[in-house]
Amino acid sequence: MRKFLSILFPFKGLFLLVFSLALSLNFLFAVFDPLVMKFLIDEGLIKQNFKFFIGLSLSVIAVGTLIRFGFMIQTLLLQRLKNRIIENLTIRMFNSYYEIPNYEVTKKDKGYFMSRIYDEPSKFALSGVETLINLSIYSISLLGALAVALYLSWRLTIYLSILVPILFKISKRFGTKITQKSKQENEKEANLKETLGRLTEAHQTVKIFNLCNIAQLKLIDRLHEFIDILYSRVKSSTFFQTLSSIFLSYGELIVLISAGYWVLIGKLTIGGLMGFMSAFWKVIYNAQNIISEFPLLSKSIGDVERLHEFEALVQRNGEVLNFPEIEIKDLSFSYGKRKVFDDINLKINRGEKVLIQGPNGSGKTTLAYLICGLLKPNKGQVKTLKLDKISASLTPFHFIPETLKENVNFENLKEEKKELFEELTIKFGLNDKLDKDPISFSAGEKKKAEIIMTLLKDADVYIFDEPLANIDVKTKEKIINTILQYTRNKTLIVIKHGDEEYNRFFDKIVKL
Repeated sequence: MRKFLSILFPFKGLFLLVFSLALSLNFLFAVFDPLVMKFLIDEGLIKQNFKFFIGLSLSVIAVGTLIRFGFMIQTLLLQRLKNRIIENLTIRMFNSYYEIPNYEVTKKDKGYFMSRIYDEPSKFALSGVETLINLSIYSISLLGALAVALYLSWRLTIYLSILVPILFKISKRFGTKITQKSKQENEKEANLKETLGRLTEAHQTVKIFNLCNIAQLKLIDRLHEFIDILYSRVKSSTFFQTLSSIFLSYGELIVLISAGYWVLIGKLTIGGLMGFMSAFWKVIYNAQNIISEFPLLSKSIGDVERLHEFEALVQRNGEVLNFPEIEIKDLSFSYGKRKVFDDINLKINRGEKVLIQGPNGSGKTTLAYLICGLLKPNKGQVKTLKLDKISASLTPFHFIPETLKENVNFENLKEEKKELFEELTIKFGLNDKLDKDPISFSAGEKKKAEIIMTLLKDADVYIFDEPLANIDVKTKEKIINTILQYTRNKTLIVIKHGDEEYNRFFDKIVKL
């Protein structure tokens, strides 16, 4: 519960305003209605005091109107609170995502992280906050109605109190189970979205190679995992609500019979009976709502624990790399059961120009990821620089959904870098695409944009993965010369196959 409340702490002012308004309005409503009913009947109708009856009725209308306007303001403030929590949590999870080591990120698909970054914070904000406030509202309304019931007939009210310990014990037993199932449900849902993301991304592959049946079976497996745990949580919640409702109905019957008997023996007036029954039904109504909300609160606590677990992934098992040169010792690396490297050694001196060659699947790009510290070796050591001292164009390369100028953070570049950006875009023929999203570029234009972004970063090491891919023959030499020109006196690592005529520009050739 402490973690739950910690998420609300940045908005404590707005939360307390909503909370106080909700409690005040509902307490007033719970107390006001049964007392008004008693006095309308006993002091107005029974005593035939028509003037009092009209005056109290008009007062009821005026107060009721104010209460309903208050509820409207409470609803709007609650939605504002939810919006701010969604924004805050989504940004928190988004920032945490970029602090997670890359080798952890690569274990899951983008759909999984989309669920963790946006869907789960939204679930908490939309249901968790409202559940907490609703529980408080129902509790204060129950207490208000209970206070009125005690005032009108303390003997009848005692019968209600015997249910409280029983309901508390039931809620405690089921609450922990529902919290655990909720966490499992969120994980299964994230896995489902990961699978769905990969399947939708593979649209053309599925169409070309007729893999629809296999894709469908994979989706069904993930759906079943999610639906089964969802059913299990709902089953626990429903059983809890049913059991609690049974005990409430027993108490309800006892109170009804007792109230009728009290009227018959003259210990309760008609107005008192009507007021007590109004308060009694409010107690029952709010008690039933509390029972309904407890499983939701347990689920929300599970949601919160998931958010904290995601933030705990930040730099877990992370290793801070900061060496002056690049040195690989006895490196072994595998993707699952497929071994890529086995006890390789390599040293790249400062300022050296290194070309890495090898057939497809030999591990050229994997080696670049290891040098950047974005992958972790299974065995051996990779001594390398901090990532902020490395600039790299790695495959696959993804642009953020913004213009080319935004992708290079143009407004925050130093003047000399702005001039370099303009110079390179003219040289590569992209000067008319500065305000366009690179996703609309051709494959060759995207590659040129990658190279520009890589060269603009101040770094000690520059890595280019297949810089000549998708580049027309006439432009290839311009690309190589530009890279060499702007990485002079820096360490340069280029991965390529073919185009042997450019090999002479490198100090060392590493063949995998």
